[in-house]
Amino acid sequence: MLKVSLFDVVDESSSRRYHEILEKRQTLPVWHQKDEFLKVLKASQCSSLFTRTSLSGLTRILSHVLIPQFVLEYDDLGKHPMVACTQPRRVAAMSVSRRVAEGMDVTIGEEVGYSIRFEDCSSHKTVLKYLTDGMLLREAMADPLLERDEAHEQTLATDVLFGLLKEVLRNRPDLKLVVMSATLEAEKFRDYFSGAPLMRVPGRLHEAEIFYTQERERDYLEAGIRTVVQIYVCEPAGDILVFLTSEEEIEDACKKITKEINNLGDQIVVSTNIAETSLTIDGIVYVIDPGFSKQKVYNPRIQKSFKNDLQDQTYPEILLSNLANMVLNLKKLGIDDLVHFDFMDPPAPETLMWVL
Repeated sequence: MLKVSLFDVVDESSSRRYHEILEKRQTLPVWHQKDEFLKVLKASQCSSLFTRTSLSGLTRILSHVLIPQFVLEYDDLGKHPMVACTQPRRVAAMSVSRRVAEGMDVTIGEEVGYSIRFEDCSSHKTVLKYLTDGMLLREAMADPLLERDEAHEQTLATDVLFGLLKEVLRNRPDLKLVVMSATLEAEKFRDYFSGAPLMRVPGRLHEAEIFYTQERERDYLEAGIRTVVQIYVCEPAGDILVFLTSEEEIEDACKKITKEINNLGDQIVVSTNIAETSLTIDGIVYVIDPGFSKQKVYNPRIQKSFKNDLQDQTYPEILLSNLANMVLNLKKLGIDDLVHFDFMDPPAPETLMWVL
């Protein structure tokens, strides 16, 4: 059996960068929960880890970096181990896999790889693969029992995967499922997977000063740009991260900021909310957040909507989408009784019936 030991065996051939990363990781709270996690993994076919949403993005990302590597040290992986870890977006799969490869001191695409739409950076040597949930769903079509082969945002593909994995777990007692999230509802997941054990991951809270505008801003884009200039001119040096809602807004903001400030260097990052959850940017000192993001169900013009209209949790994508493609995919997998398929959030039967 292939035994992959990532941390206990460190020799002189390992790079200096590897030793630096290892030393930092050994200070993380999740590192000290390694033995506890492996016990839970051994005792249960399905388990979950939940971090607090108030933790720093780096703490959450590193948990998603380390836990799949801990899984590789599990004794009963079999002769040809494969750990697949889903990420909500393409850029997250790429960046996290590269971070893991660097931490393991291996070449990306060999022992550690990633798979996204139109790009597969993996090989026959790959034992840890990061991929979007859509790509894992495609692999399930070709391999229904996942005999070759962990969720963040509850996308349409995630809902279908949960239903499929629940069936696969019944037929493959050797398969282990680990769900890691800071946003999914822990109790809802536990009930769906028949009382799967929950493991809480502690972390460090970094002290931060929060400043709000005294009055409502009529144009949040202009207010954000103005705040960038104020910080750049008046505050101590430090990288600035600005959250906006779309590519069009970002391009507009970059032009206006460049016009206001010359010789920017690498000090200002303008991004959508992908940098909140899927991507961690080192060195950020200042964050400017207008509080807006693009959602499928949300009307920013209704002032009372926060208390009266908004749901406690955003609706899963499966309840908001045309399910024609999903129905065809399930049919391809040999699942004909779609109305009784065990979805975590079942869509209305009429939504499936009209497709049929």
